[in-house]
Amino acid sequence: MAGDMSLDAAARRLYAGAMTPPSAPAEGGRVQRSGRFAPAHLVFFVAAFGYAAVAVPWWTAAWFGAVAPACARCWLPAHHGHEMLLGFAAAVMAGFLFTRISRRVLAATFVAWLAARAAMALDAPAAALAVLLPLPLLALFWWGGRPFLKAAKTPHNAVPGLAVLALLSAEAAYVAARLGLWEGERAAVLLAFALVTLMLFVMGGRLLAAASAGALRLKGVTLPQRHLVQRPWEWAGVGGIAAMGLADAAGLPSAAALGAALAGAAALVRLAGWRPWRLWDEPGLWPLHLGYFWLGAGLLVRAAAQVGAPLPPQAGLHLVTVAALGCLAAGVAIRTVHQRARRPAPDGWTLPLVAAAFSLAGVLRAGVFWGPWALAAAAAVYALACLTVVAHIGRAAASEPPSG
Repeated sequence: MAGDMSLDAAARRLYAGAMTPPSAPAEGGRVQRSGRFAPAHLVFFVAAFGYAAVAVPWWTAAWFGAVAPACARCWLPAHHGHEMLLGFAAAVMAGFLFTRISRRVLAATFVAWLAARAAMALDAPAAALAVLLPLPLLALFWWGGRPFLKAAKTPHNAVPGLAVLALLSAEAAYVAARLGLWEGERAAVLLAFALVTLMLFVMGGRLLAAASAGALRLKGVTLPQRHLVQRPWEWAGVGGIAAMGLADAAGLPSAAALGAALAGAAALVRLAGWRPWRLWDEPGLWPLHLGYFWLGAGLLVRAAAQVGAPLPPQAGLHLVTVAALGCLAAGVAIRTVHQRARRPAPDGWTLPLVAAAFSLAGVLRAGVFWGPWALAAAAAVYALACLTVVAHIGRAAASEPPSG
């Protein structure tokens, strides 16, 4: 977490479900909400997973020619990648980071997000995209990323805020390509991929470390501080992802592969340090553990494909964006909604089943060489997982006490 919160305090709060950024102080492990603040987590989590549940099957059907794409460009991989990274993933970030915004700001930001999605779906003129696409990301930085920068006392804790700010740069690069200022549409999407990967690595790692430590403590196991912090491996991963992003932008696949390999290895080493095999009976943590595993595996697969291994060129990208992002986003969303509804974290099979579905979708999407059926099956499983998350959020929100 940002700021100088101790790891022990973070572990207790996060395992209790209080996974909140620095702008949302908690008392007794629970956020004390006021009627002045809007339930942005419900709005953006439902919007994100609802949008993904529709967009992915529609894009897949358009790819096969089964339906007419909404616009001439909507079936292109760069268009699809933009919407999943700067549409879906950005909305998940907003649901987590927007904890102290007014209803008016929430409404304006949500309308801006919807307008950006509509502009992309309708292939609006480039001038309209230049106005509409950056607006939700500006709001994400100002009300979500900026609090991390203000609270950060070390460069280590500034990474999340800087990554959110950099997402705006990726959007600007994409808009510039659509305006015809450069031929870098794919490069802009790869930059967004690197930045979302960075957020998964850093924030996902901090949440998982604290939650795992709290769960292990209840079993009488105390992780040494070096296994929690893992600062050298965290910086190695950050450096590897940064190198991957810069090399992608420069068109240097070998250098990108080296950065991806370093980051992937760092993710798996960090995960092993949190001893997930001791927590097999904690189903609420499965999405976080599985998501972090797919993050490391996906980066390693991408590195191998870029240096000539007989793998589909996009396999690693989809293991990260489908399996890792799906698992981690679902785990964070559901636990956050339970925490803000002042309910215990879910202990049934919803989270494990959702994690298994996102994992299966990622594997199927990465292995499209098995045949067209795999791509269609991946879209169907992914959509089902997203709809399950939406339904679970709805049930949890229905029991949330009124704020006041």
